[in-house]
Amino acid sequence: MFRELFDRAPDAMIVVDREGRVVRANPQAQRMFGFAEDELRGRPIEILMPERVRHAHHGHREGYVANPHVRPMGTGQELTGLKRNGKQFPVEIALSPLNTAEGQLFLASIRDISETQRARQAVARARYDAVIAEFGRVALASPDVEGALGPAPELVAGALRADAVAIIFRHPQLGQAQVRTAFGVRPEALAGLNWTTLAPEDKREALAKMEAPLVLHGEAALIDAGFAAAVVVPLVDRAEPLGAMLVMTRGAPQFDQDALHFMHAVANLLASAVQRARTEEQLSHAQRLEAIGQLTGGVAHDFNNLLTVVSGNLQILDDELADRPAAREIIGSALRAVGRGAELTRKLLAFAGRQRLAPRVCDSAKLLDELGSMLRRTLGETVSLRISYPPDIAPVFADAGQLDNALVNLALNARDAMPRGGHLIISATHKHVDAGGAPDAPAEGDYVAFTVRDTGLGMTPEVLARAFEPFFTTKDHGKGSGLGLSMVYGFVKQSGGHIKIYSEPSHGTTVRMYLPRAREAEDVETVIETGPVTGGSETVLVVEDDEDVRGTVVDML
Repeated sequence: MFRELFDRAPDAMIVVDREGRVVRANPQAQRMFGFAEDELRGRPIEILMPERVRHAHHGHREGYVANPHVRPMGTGQELTGLKRNGKQFPVEIALSPLNTAEGQLFLASIRDISETQRARQAVARARYDAVIAEFGRVALASPDVEGALGPAPELVAGALRADAVAIIFRHPQLGQAQVRTAFGVRPEALAGLNWTTLAPEDKREALAKMEAPLVLHGEAALIDAGFAAAVVVPLVDRAEPLGAMLVMTRGAPQFDQDALHFMHAVANLLASAVQRARTEEQLSHAQRLEAIGQLTGGVAHDFNNLLTVVSGNLQILDDELADRPAAREIIGSALRAVGRGAELTRKLLAFAGRQRLAPRVCDSAKLLDELGSMLRRTLGETVSLRISYPPDIAPVFADAGQLDNALVNLALNARDAMPRGGHLIISATHKHVDAGGAPDAPAEGDYVAFTVRDTGLGMTPEVLARAFEPFFTTKDHGKGSGLGLSMVYGFVKQSGGHIKIYSEPSHGTTVRMYLPRAREAEDVETVIETGPVTGGSETVLVVEDDEDVRGTVVDML
């Protein structure tokens, strides 16, 4: 009776002894694995499973023989069978002890679940596809990064049946991870994570190339938050991670290839949404600054013409009224006001990129050394200044006076941002920029990057977005014109360079100026000899499109 039931059972049935050797196999087992019963009898059961699990199975089998009972095998695990032809397939197994006249034996009931698994995978893939489609719709409809990222953790956690999901970004200055949005865990609970832990040096390249996810085990911040492990999938921005998606579990993470593929797809969508939002923001910012620059330059040029007429006529009056001290005092006051107006227009023209520059090859090291000597006397005792550059720092092609003014301006801004003192670092390094970079990156070429970094109050995102705009200032009335950074911006752009600001409240500010690297030796300034003017019989041609300015210049001549 037993043999008849054994042979007609719908599942594969295999009986083994205490040493794990096959005693019997029914016809279904023979068809499933491709072995005849005679070929299996006396051989270890491990020949029916992949080699990678045989050693582990041997230990599990010995543990089961010591405490036999009816149980499903491998609960919560994926079990794999091995056919005679080498093909692997998923199985479910149930074990039962048998007491027979031959001694204690063990019955394994084996079921091929390939079709079941395919059905499960189809359901899971449909769920994944629905989530990706929904997230894509949300990302396209969102006006900013926060709107795109917000729903992602909950959608991903639901699709993967994960305990929690968090989206993190790498802080550009501090190099540590910041939780941007999360589901199933409070962002502050993961505050102990740092970018070095999330992307160790030996795995950073693999993460960037998306060769494999990074699995974290035993990370203190995860344990403190109540999780055992996390799968990290990078958000890649031009071949390097800008952040990552953490899928966290309270047990060991068990995700198949479909789940990992889904994580990569979501990570790609997240990275694309961030890149699109940043590109739009950078484009809008550049267009706004360009529009302000065009308007400012036009107004400043016209205003400068008006000041020229006023100044010229005041100077002529000053000569004609030489014998009237009271009148000359009034004229002097007016000329001083004109001078302040001229200085204002100079700053505005500098922002608009229309100032007159005298670029030449400048010794970067000499300029920084002289700047350091001057600033140490200017900044005060509460500010610690460090000047840093490599011994082989290259010269730059720029207006030396304007470059010096720009660095001084940035240093004074840094000092004002550290009312209780702090550290100020001014450094220079070589930078090569390849073609096809980010929209806010410098043009292709070789640069010397001058960096001014402070440990001051920092700027909020709203202030940072307007930092270069003329007349925008956060200083008290009378303590700043709001033209300092705008002048630096105009100088750098007019010099063929690029400028970037990184800042965050309580984490200080870093301003980096990229200026073209010079290949020639430093220019030696020509000394112009001064002496008495000779001549007086020359003819002077005055060319000026503004009639009032032209008349004033002729009168002065």
